[in-house]
Amino acid sequence: MGILDAFFGSSPEALIGQGRAYAGKGAYEDALRCFDEALGLDPKATAAWYEKGCALTDLDRHREALQCLYTVVRNDPKHTGAWNRMGLAHRELGSREDALQCFEKAARIAPEDADAWNNMGLVLMEMGRNDDALRCFKKDLAITPGSAASWYRKADALRALGRYEDAIECYSSYLDLCPKDGSAWVRLGCTLRTVHRYAEAVSCFDRAIRIDRGNAGAWNDRGVTLKKAGDTRQALRSFDRSLKADPENAVVWANKALVLHDLGRAEEAADCYLHALGLDPENVDLLYRLGTTYDGLGQWSEALAYYTRYLKVRSGNGYAWLRTGIAFQQEGDHAMALRCFKRALSIDGNDADAWHHRGLTHQSLGEEAKAEACFRKAREAMLKY
Repeated sequence: MGILDAFFGSSPEALIGQGRAYAGKGAYEDALRCFDEALGLDPKATAAWYEKGCALTDLDRHREALQCLYTVVRNDPKHTGAWNRMGLAHRELGSREDALQCFEKAARIAPEDADAWNNMGLVLMEMGRNDDALRCFKKDLAITPGSAASWYRKADALRALGRYEDAIECYSSYLDLCPKDGSAWVRLGCTLRTVHRYAEAVSCFDRAIRIDRGNAGAWNDRGVTLKKAGDTRQALRSFDRSLKADPENAVVWANKALVLHDLGRAEEAADCYLHALGLDPENVDLLYRLGTTYDGLGQWSEALAYYTRYLKVRSGNGYAWLRTGIAFQQEGDHAMALRCFKRALSIDGNDADAWHHRGLTHQSLGEEAKAEACFRKAREAMLKY
């Protein structure tokens, strides 16, 4: 007999208390043993069924938990704790409609149950019903105005609705309560960036970095913000710091490449894109960026290698067909160039550049009549804009 067994005794109530003590220590299997023993003595012990259901949800055994919790609400239909736990279990199983019904039931029984409103809001956000979620978080905060998590979730709902200034106020309220949450400083910074408040955004990322110098995400977001603010050199330094903390992040390598391109360092940019592609080989956008970078360098065969790979996946990009045609044109493959310009024009028949380069290609082939017809089309397209 363990210390807790000796202390609590063996009545159903004592076993339930013992199980709660085990659960409080994270010893859920021992807790389950106690609840099962209690139910062996009294199969109708609602508290034992409830505590067992809670322990099972904590163990991610949600289907078993639901069986216990349904037993609770059959015996006590107004047991809000059970309705809330059932909602959490349904949510973990991906049954959001069932989860929502459980949280709504809990809130109807106990309108002052902040957990029910909070949980309801989370599910509604996952369902894309952000207006309804916002109403739930407002209810939650009316009951528990000091709930930091509720301020954060309300901010998330407002942000999802595009109400960025209101979201900024709520993130700030959360950070008044939890000033050492680096991820929240990053979240606030990103929201400030959305409304072009770049200096304040950078200050938020700096706060996150002071909390954790190795916060790769904060360094990256700092770099993105500085780039938008036009400070490309400082942006580059931030991306380098991010990569020092997390060298395997393809997004940051691509962001660094963009800044290098802006600084006129295209060959270095290409190297960064290649590094990013090595880390994320399924990222089609990187193929396009490599194509445009080599295109800008006049390295036509390299540009073609990436443009053609890109167009196998994204064949609806007319500009990519145009640039691929120009690359073939530069390589002297006029037949392929014409095919590419034709594809570009099938996407946008008023693409003056595509008509013009198609004309140049016909001209190179000595097809003057076709060339003049294309040049005329190019002039007509330009007059439309």
